[in-house]
Amino acid sequence: MKKAVVPPSKKPHTKHSEKRNRSMDATLPMSNSKKPHTKHSEKRMSSIFRSMSNLNRLDILRVLYTKGSTSYTDLKHVAGFGTKKDSGKFAYHLRDLTQLALVERNKTERRYTITTQGKIVLELADRIEDNAFREGGKLRVRSSHTYDEFKRQRIVQSLVKEGDVPYELAEKITKEVESKIYRNEISYVTGALIREVANTVLLETNHEEYRNKLMRLGMPIYDVQQMLSNLDQVDGGMEDLIIKAGRNVFTENVMFGALQKDMADKHMSGALHISNIETWFTLPDVMFANVRELLKNGMDIGGKHAATSRIPKPRQLSDVMASLSIMIQLLSKEVSEEVVMAGLPQLIAEKCAESSDAEIENSLAWAFATASPASTLMTEEGGGEGASSITSIRLNLGSYAGIVKCIINAYEEYVRITPKPRVGLIIGYEKDGIESVSAQIARIVLLGGRVLFTKSPQVSGRGVVGGGPGKTGGAISISLMSVSVNLPGLAREVDPGEADLFIARLVLVIKPIVEALILRKRGIFEATHRGLNPQIARHTLYMQRAHASMIINLVGLNESVFDNLGFKYDRRGREVIQKIIRHAVEAGAAAAKAVDEKVAICMVSSEGAGRLARLDDKRYGRQTLDPGGAKPYSQGMTFAASELSKYTNKSPPITLYNRISRSLNAGLQVKLKVPKEESDPAVVKSALEKMVTLIPSFMPVKEIAVCAKCGFKDRPFEAKCPKCQMPRPAV
Repeated sequence: MKKAVVPPSKKPHTKHSEKRNRSMDATLPMSNSKKPHTKHSEKRMSSIFRSMSNLNRLDILRVLYTKGSTSYTDLKHVAGFGTKKDSGKFAYHLRDLTQLALVERNKTERRYTITTQGKIVLELADRIEDNAFREGGKLRVRSSHTYDEFKRQRIVQSLVKEGDVPYELAEKITKEVESKIYRNEISYVTGALIREVANTVLLETNHEEYRNKLMRLGMPIYDVQQMLSNLDQVDGGMEDLIIKAGRNVFTENVMFGALQKDMADKHMSGALHISNIETWFTLPDVMFANVRELLKNGMDIGGKHAATSRIPKPRQLSDVMASLSIMIQLLSKEVSEEVVMAGLPQLIAEKCAESSDAEIENSLAWAFATASPASTLMTEEGGGEGASSITSIRLNLGSYAGIVKCIINAYEEYVRITPKPRVGLIIGYEKDGIESVSAQIARIVLLGGRVLFTKSPQVSGRGVVGGGPGKTGGAISISLMSVSVNLPGLAREVDPGEADLFIARLVLVIKPIVEALILRKRGIFEATHRGLNPQIARHTLYMQRAHASMIINLVGLNESVFDNLGFKYDRRGREVIQKIIRHAVEAGAAAAKAVDEKVAICMVSSEGAGRLARLDDKRYGRQTLDPGGAKPYSQGMTFAASELSKYTNKSPPITLYNRISRSLNAGLQVKLKVPKEESDPAVVKSALEKMVTLIPSFMPVKEIAVCAKCGFKDRPFEAKCPKCQMPRPAV
């Protein structure tokens, strides 16, 4: 029978084995657990554990661990002992930690650091604290879609990935974030709360550059609730609210993340204004397109916009109109302000030769109506084009006269049934004048239609002259023109009469704008190449065949020269205006030439003119007696229709226009203002025909009251709508 094998631990002890074990133990080094405790070590350990039980001392250790060597004053502030009554308490805790050798003081530099033993104590305290919370229930993190367990490593990963924080520093920051969250005993936390705490810790530890990369973009709950409460100005339903919220997010992204800091500072201070800032690096402002080139082979739009119908090569009227409506909608999504479409009369002549004029007119009117975007969210400054761009149809008098007549008839019907039209006409004319269409355009103006008369071969509805497609050809060219310079604000910084000093300061402002426009152009090219603007990419071979002009807008020239610099409206004053424009054009060209680019200068309307005036009004004191506050600065030139009879080609305003327009190389917007109370088409017709003899390019405008409730606009009204009696019309 085999003898049972006894495990070593269960072997019976003999006197010999006990003696042998004692002799072996005597030869081995004694471990820490076996060291005999002295009264001194026991007292010190007791003091250390007492320190660990005090949250204030742990806070001091955490600050030193996270921040490193710290002065007495900074340590006191960051650790939460900011008030005078806390000074004694802080000194007591810091002295205790120093005596226990958990913190050491550099007497020469007068700074404090955590010791190795202090790190061990802090790590042990964190482990005990973490374990206590885990036993009491796991901490949960709530997002908009999930409800997960809290994991500290995710904070570390986010700091490293999103903020480019070094890994070791990310570990330190995370420990402090985790500690702050646990101390507040929150049942669940959110991703936004964790980010706020992390950003607070980064600021406390002097790491602002990382905090700026990790800041959260969005809107406070209060602002969202206000949007839902104030729905009077919401025109396009829930889509308007969503667009506004999205614009806020992308605006903050550009202002605090992508745009150069000096440009962002100048915009916020009012030295300049950036329109459509949310699309600064993604969308161009104006697009010039030839619709005939885009649609001659049908709706060939590639793999993007999968929900959009692919209409084959148009062979009849319905195909052309459906394709036109779809193309207007698609191109409007790829610009921030305006799409200018040429070639429509030729396209209709080629594809709809067998259709009657009545059929063409009816189909075109509905094509314009269906192409108009439903959302027309206005900017906060007012006067802007809103969240969606407008479309301008270019017509040249003297060619395809019958079809041009049909298009104008269709547009008149579209304006009649649309309270706020977002499709406009650009009437190109030469020597023949506008007599053939002036009567009809007069009726359109009285209905609130958008019309521009021009002799320029390529100009937008706001008067911006395009650069053309260039040598490479192509169906599309674009313009970047979102920056407006605040000339009155610049003039208020110099003494009256100091025109040369004003010009020198203007030149200094233009140079960084040119640099920013060049970076913007590269950003838009990159976004287009990566698929954000599929129609621009498809029809320009990913920008290889695209021409992009860069333009700077001047706002408030009249106020700066005649009000702030103190010049009179005489020959000397007009010479100063011309000199300012000439130097601005030269400065833009010189700054762009260094990188083989071209920058032009224009004077057109900007939705920021009101904002700039209000900012200057607050900064320099009210400069107007208007009870409503500062009026928007002048933009381009404005002529009153009622005063045209006294003007000739030699009148000072006309000669001033000629001088300015010759100096500017990107356009000068001229508005012919029709009185609100005017309702006679014959009077407007006469004004249009007189204006053509004086100014080659102008836009007739008339304020139209539109009822916000029923959309009535058939005749002028002030106090209340004649149809529904609503007391507050929307203009």
